[in-house]
Amino acid sequence: MEQQRTCVLCCCVLVLALLFSHPLSGTAQEVEDEREFDYIEGSEKGPAFWGDIKKEWADCKTGSFAISH
Repeated sequence: MEQQRTCVLCCCVLVLALLFSHPLSGTAQEVEDEREFDYIEGSEKGPAFWGDIKKEWADCKTGSFAISH
């Protein structure tokens, strides 16, 4: 019985050690700017440049595409 308790305790300690040693996504290294685009006029990722950011967004450059509901 005592040996079983010791084994369970060791397993719990091992699991806790693994959980706390693994870096969490919230503590990941920050990058300067993860956004693909923004709404800030004059920004290099702003509306004036949306058509240059991705090939699929080229229509944003001419204003010829609009979403209809």
